Amino acid sequence: MVGQCPERKSEIAMKKILIYSILMLTVILTSAAAMDLELGKTDNSLAVITASDVPENFGRGLPMGPASLRFFKGNLWVSDSIPGNFVEFDQTGKTLRKIVVPKGTRYVFHDFAIQTGKDGNIEAIWSIGSEETNVLQITLDGKVKTEFATGLSMPIQLELLSDNSIAIFDEGEMKIVAFDRSGKQLWHEETAGKKFLVNAEGEIIFLKKMGEEISVCKRSAKTQKAEVIRPFPVSEDSFPQLESLNSDNSIVFSFHSTSEEDEGLKFMLARLKLDKSEMDNLEIAFPEAFIKRFYLQNDNQAFLVKFVDKEGKKLLQIEEFDFESSLDKFEG
Repeated sequence: MVGQCPERKSEIAMKKILIYSILMLTVILTSAAAMDLELGKTDNSLAVITASDVPENFGRGLPMGPASLRFFKGNLWVSDSIPGNFVEFDQTGKTLRKIVVPKGTRYVFHDFAIQTGKDGNIEAIWSIGSEETNVLQITLDGKVKTEFATGLSMPIQLELLSDNSIAIFDEGEMKIVAFDRSGKQLWHEETAGKKFLVNAEGEIIFLKKMGEEISVCKRSAKTQKAEVIRPFPVSEDSFPQLESLNSDNSIVFSFHSTSEEDEGLKFMLARLKLDKSEMDNLEIAFPEAFIKRFYLQNDNQAFLVKFVDKEGKKLLQIEEFDFESSLDKFEG
């Protein structure tokens, strides 16, 4: 057997070190991209209610807990729905700030949006309740600066638009309703799927029924006219829901799926190019109904939000999600 020269041995050793370093870096990055937020009844945890916490005839679906999450400048903001608070966490899960809203328990906030000033810092939070469906503008010291009733049925999404209007998705009526910041209703748009997206131009992306099919449409903030972008590949009875608009001109959405081979209902996450026919999709676990934003983006990173019971602790788990690698595993 012919032996290897010293130079070759050194090259192999360096490659092994490099591969080991890459593997170690991957482990570090993966662990750093996951965050567990504790749920419970302590002052430092987010509130959750399960069947064991309430009487048998409790009149609301369970579990209940933090409904909406958003990233802002790398930190995570969460609507602590049950007590009516808003909490800011750093990337390690450390609590940075808690905004306590007076009488916040009466609202059960489903969603919120962050208002920034000219300096790019947070000025206020706009939120929408689900028990009492009012819109509130809340300052950072917890004071309610503006409040108005919407008369909506089941609001689950709120966005601040570039023209200073507020757009809300009402799941009960399956429509988008826009208000000015004093509470005057400006317009509404019926949809054929849940939620809507807002692009960089301030246009609203939504799903609308066109004849027997549904299409991806956009509505201009300037002209208030809607136009079709492209056909949508999933039927209305699959309960499609728009989740994210990506920088590569694709959208992420979820839907329900069944097959003849498997009678069970599946929850699918899909990615669709707005300018091409291709669509990728994969199966993921059903999110809890109380989590109104289970798919998050922070710059170029995506995250899935889960409600888990880990070693006897109830947690809100925020875990990095990569569509490409997940798709490879799914297809493999």
